[in-house]
Amino acid sequence: MTRRSNRNLLILVITLFLAFVLVYSVGYIRNNSNEGISAIENNVDKGSNKSITIAAWNLQAFGESKAKNSSLLIGYSSIIKKYDIVFVQEIRDENGSAFANLCSLLPEYDCITSSRAGRTSLKEEYGVIVKKDKVSIVQFIDFNPDPLNRWERPPLLVEIKSSHSNSGIVWIYVLHAKPSDAVNELKKLEELVRSNNYNGLSWNLSNLIIIGDLNADCSFFDTNNKTVFLDWKWIIKDDEDTTTGRSNCAYDRILMNEPAYSKYLGYGIDKNVTIEMSDHYLIWVNYSITEGY
Repeated sequence: MTRRSNRNLLILVITLFLAFVLVYSVGYIRNNSNEGISAIENNVDKGSNKSITIAAWNLQAFGESKAKNSSLLIGYSSIIKKYDIVFVQEIRDENGSAFANLCSLLPEYDCITSSRAGRTSLKEEYGVIVKKDKVSIVQFIDFNPDPLNRWERPPLLVEIKSSHSNSGIVWIYVLHAKPSDAVNELKKLEELVRSNNYNGLSWNLSNLIIIGDLNADCSFFDTNNKTVFLDWKWIIKDDEDTTTGRSNCAYDRILMNEPAYSKYLGYGIDKNVTIEMSDHYLIWVNYSITEGY
């Protein structure tokens, strides 16, 4: 073989190697996009006794029909088991059997539901699923019915703490905002949060989190002109996608005030959700329950 042949062979080998590196890099970037969510999930120890994972998931019209599908129920439960407390939205379960069937697959968890809410005949509930050995519910406050009629589905307020001590106390507001009235409902929620001093609760001193399908993006909410919760940390970014379908919207949100944010450890969007399960991904935040963190 001549020197020229050797040189050509070497050039071919180098070219093939560079092509392989390029293809691999593109594939890696695509698989690890979504604003670093995969990296965030990998760096957060969701099983730590020093933290709790707080999640919210709109199950999209969860009722008897979905509860009769054993594959769906197993899929829901396998995802929920990764988290310490999950706030379920859009439960349309008139007799309570659907949510009970889901909870029967979660023996390590306690389940609680709110009252049924809605201005029309189409009523919904919030569900709270709590891992017994990690989280205890201190107070459960249901703002339904709301005498001022401020929300389609009035919010829920839950105070939780570590099951092993009085540490890690945090108050969590949950809201499934009406899409066409999302801006107004969030304004009313902020007014409630600022004025609610129940049992010594303080909007700027207590650890407060707001979580849920706030419909706070796309045509329902102008993210470039926010007028609500301006001094809070919006954990789910405006350019992220919390929907399983073709839309690219950050409808589902997590907001933290400064005291709660001081215990923030990480967040994620769980995209192991099929469109048959829901049109929303589950969102979660990891929160330190270590005193003095």
